[in-house]
Amino acid sequence: MKQPRGFQYPLQPVTVKCEWDVNDALGELAHANRRAAEQQQLLDSLHRQFREAREYGARQAAAKAALNLESQRLTFRYLVQIQGGIDAAQQQLDAIAAERAQLARRLAALRSFADGLERHRKDAVHEYARALDAVAIKDSDDLWLQRMNWRKMK
Repeated sequence: MKQPRGFQYPLQPVTVKCEWDVNDALGELAHANRRAAEQQQLLDSLHRQFREAREYGARQAAAKAALNLESQRLTFRYLVQIQGGIDAAQQQLDAIAAERAQLARRLAALRSFADGLERHRKDAVHEYARALDAVAIKDSDDLWLQRMNWRKMK
């Protein structure tokens, strides 16, 4: 419905602030999504490094490379180091996922509030338009009665 002339919504400042809050929440959620994607790429890279190192160790063992204990020890330490990196990266990804979920809940609440404000504004516009119509009808009735009186007096 088009907003009638003269209508002033008393909650307009709240509506504007709510729009700002929704936009801020969208930006924060986008930033969290970008961080999660970057963290997932890091995690995938670490998994690939781990898989390659494990395959290297398996090839060395299959080749029975003269039981080079130093090489096996270095390979094992490297695998442990990569696994530590994988664990840390997974913990960070889990923390980012929890933050994203919290941001999504906040955004849903803000959007719900904004939708409620918009419904209220539409109801207020409708009520204002009905009040204008009632005034116009009353004025029309008054004019009609005045004309009827004027004709009787002639």
